[in-house]
Amino acid sequence: MKLSTVFAFAAGALAMPTSYSSEPLKNNETALVDCYIFNLTLPEFLAKREAKDPPSLNWTSDGCTTAPANPFNFDFTPGCQRHDFGYANYRKQGRFNIRGKKRVDEQLLVDLRNQCKKVSHVWSKLGCEGLAEAYFFFYRSDEFGGGHDATGHVNPGLNAMSLKAVREKKGKGKEAEEKEAKEEEEKEKEKEAKEEEAKEKEEKEKVAKEEKAKEEKAKEKEAKEKEAEEKKAKKKKAKEKKAEERKARKKEVNERWEKSWLRFWVPIIAPLK
Repeated sequence: MKLSTVFAFAAGALAMPTSYSSEPLKNNETALVDCYIFNLTLPEFLAKREAKDPPSLNWTSDGCTTAPANPFNFDFTPGCQRHDFGYANYRKQGRFNIRGKKRVDEQLLVDLRNQCKKVSHVWSKLGCEGLAEAYFFFYRSDEFGGGHDATGHVNPGLNAMSLKAVREKKGKGKEAEEKEAKEEEEKEKEKEAKEEEAKEKEEKEKVAKEEKAKEEKAKEKEAKEKEAEEKKAKKKKAKEKKAEERKARKKEVNERWEKSWLRFWVPIIAPLK
């Protein structure tokens, strides 16, 4: 078997949708919408759409009326209906961003290619696949969703947009991605700057706290030293006072002795001992 045949078979297998049960997801509309877009086969999706199951989802569709003309009437309406379903409910759920839109657009290409497999004539099939690519690039070229998609979100000036106008707008998605990346980078820088500022503030507060603690410790030490000096001075003063009192008492004793009559008898009595 040729290598190209193997790759072709593998690509076809990946593109083929598989049957998927959506019953366990009834209470989770976000997961349910993704299941309907990416997991159900197109016939299964159309059955759900016909039954409006569940009615809480947005089932409106205009069938890709703003896309390039379909002169050979290839059966693109089912794929377009699922595409509109994706746009409408992603908007409803607040998920209609660059990444979400890209996923829905890529599923449109898968669905249209699968529809082209029903075309029997080889040249018609090639034409069908070429138009499927044109539809895909039409929606990928318009960052905001291509005109209107029956969801009430109309982009002025896009309803009558030609393929030429779309080509002129090519690259807007990239610009938006770059802008988003730049904004994210700026936010990250701002966050880092704030964190750095908070860190510096915390460091300053820590240093100030340490300085204050040192000052309080120094004051405490100074107060203790002052208290010790006052205690020492008080002790010294008490000692001096005591010495003065002793001296005063001694003086008083001497004065009394000088005045005492015994002073005269001591020299007489002392030799008699």
